[in-house]
Amino acid sequence: MATVFKYPRQAKRQPQAVSDGGIPIGKLIGPLLKSVKLDEQCRMGILEEKWESTLGKAIGAHARPGILANKNLTIFVDSSPWLSELFRMQKDILLKLQTTFGRDTILSVRLQMDPGKP
Repeated sequence: MATVFKYPRQAKRQPQAVSDGGIPIGKLIGPLLKSVKLDEQCRMGILEEKWESTLGKAIGAHARPGILANKNLTIFVDSSPWLSELFRMQKDILLKLQTTFGRDTILSVRLQMDPGKP
């Protein structure tokens, strides 16, 4: 006959209410995401999803969000003529992006040729 080990039943701990000194989950998630660099990846996913609706189909067809680092967004552009055109529109592009995503997400934009295009 086999021996069966039973552990003493542990009382289930209920999360403490904020008034009892508990910490709201929202205050834990933000620092956790930042510590593993997921916050910028999440923001990039949302940025890519709303890119065309924020800047329009014409820009969306020739430019894409590249790198978001330290609230600075690098935008990759597919051709030199479009790069020149977007340089003229850079302030308007930044304003539209900040209106949609907030100044706390994007402080500046930088335009460069798309390294993924031949």
